[in-house]
Amino acid sequence: MLPFGSSGGYCKAKSAILSLAYPAPVAKQQLTAVQQMVYDAFSVGPNYTDLLTEELFEQATSDFGAAILQEARAAGYDLTGSLKLTDPMVLGDLRGRAQFAASSISDTYNAEMRRQIARIGEEVRTANRSTYLAKLAQWDAARWQKHLPSISATELGTARNYAQVDFIYRNQLTGRARVDPQDAVCPDCEDLVAEDWVSLEEGYTWSLPLHPNCIHSLEVEYEGEMPESPWLGGDLEEAA
Repeated sequence: MLPFGSSGGYCKAKSAILSLAYPAPVAKQQLTAVQQMVYDAFSVGPNYTDLLTEELFEQATSDFGAAILQEARAAGYDLTGSLKLTDPMVLGDLRGRAQFAASSISDTYNAEMRRQIARIGEEVRTANRSTYLAKLAQWDAARWQKHLPSISATELGTARNYAQVDFIYRNQLTGRARVDPQDAVCPDCEDLVAEDWVSLEEGYTWSLPLHPNCIHSLEVEYEGEMPESPWLGGDLEEAA
């Protein structure tokens, strides 16, 4: 059983699952008749992808709205309550990313399942349907335990970055920015960390996070005039 809602925030086109290195693919036609029956029974299809899209979209809107409010408060705005996103461009972008991520996650899962089925057949020459079922269940549990934390952390960071960039760009804000934390240097982020403070206009083009499990975000110091009523992408709703 694939986990719905077991890890919040794994959305957007930068799905960490896409950046993993995989061995050569196994086409369905390369499987035996029994293996193809197993694959047809346990692979995920359009219904799963549609459900996952909706879940990712819901999580994305929640993460994005929370990040917008967090950034607005950091900029000095006294805002209370929660944010209901209404901007059609934002909602359309979030849905598009959710659809892309859901499709990518489903395709990757099925591709890995075909490889795993072929591997089981090589290891257990007498494998039948029950053998495949038992071993696939073990593989599935171990796979999600390994990948979900990485996907969650990366996609939550991505949602926050997109919200921060939109807030800066839509409100035409100025200031300076740098990658934070400065003392956590991973190979992919090393050059950006070394940049230290740069103009806000340059900083918001960096598209953090750069890789799975990346903990870096953009630290911002705003300067100059701020709009009296900032763009938030939606409407504030007071807590009940």
